Amino acid sequence: MLLGIGSVLLSAVLLGIIPLLTKVLYAAGFDAISVAFYRHVCVLPILFLYCRIKKSSLRLSLRQLFQLSLYAGFFSAVTMLLLNLSYLYIPVGMATTLHFLYPAFVILICVVYYRQQIERPILCSLILVLFGIFCFFEQGSIQGMAGIALALLSAITYAVYLIQLERHRFNQMDSAVFTFYLSLCTIVMLMIVNLFTCSIQESLSCFNDMPLWLLGLLTVFSMFANICIAFGSRYLGASMTALFSLFEPITSLVSGFIFLDEQLTVLKIAGSVIIMTAIVNVALFQRRKQQEISGK
Repeated sequence: MLLGIGSVLLSAVLLGIIPLLTKVLYAAGFDAISVAFYRHVCVLPILFLYCRIKKSSLRLSLRQLFQLSLYAGFFSAVTMLLLNLSYLYIPVGMATTLHFLYPAFVILICVVYYRQQIERPILCSLILVLFGIFCFFEQGSIQGMAGIALALLSAITYAVYLIQLERHRFNQMDSAVFTFYLSLCTIVMLMIVNLFTCSIQESLSCFNDMPLWLLGLLTVFSMFANICIAFGSRYLGASMTALFSLFEPITSLVSGFIFLDEQLTVLKIAGSVIIMTAIVNVALFQRRKQQEISGK
């Protein structure tokens, strides 16, 4: 149990630091597309070697590859782009906290699209979430509102990604094989976007002024965080993993305040606390529901 908690908390800390590293790369001249592209390019050969060592088959049918590209790869790539773009307009802690609204959007999509019933604790949590979001509109600037919109959209696309993961049973695939093809699909999609933006070509000159270890650190943090959360979830289950993962936005808020001099107003802190309280309420309710079902 303690090993699982430690693994998930370590994953949350590492993922909470990633936005900080991303902003440093932005300062060096990279943009959202190039950061996402190089992050996946670096991780792809490592995943390939891992699959070979583990002797995991990388063979997929054309249908599986098409479904993975369309349902998982697309929404994963869009989520990363939207979230990375939001860092340009709002503090990293604020963006990460808003992105963590994805459990609420998963529930909303299931209620609206799949006609699932909504319980009272979930409804109360959604109302709390709305109050929390309003706390972030204190500045009223167009840039700030654009950043908030991008972070909220990233939460919606990630919610869709998680739903598709379960509906098409991608979560039953070997995790390393799935991540390999997810990265491959993301690279292809980013290259298509690059045809219109030329971001990747323009970012090549940035390597002259940026130490390569920074990009390597981003890759290692990302990979190790995914390994830790996969390991921890075996001991804790989905609900408890989601609960302890809340340390991620807290890490982003604190690291942004310490290292990037990002302002933490009373209203923003209040908004973050309200949103996290709502997510904790959802996680605990889901856990109680699972215990009731297993008890029967």
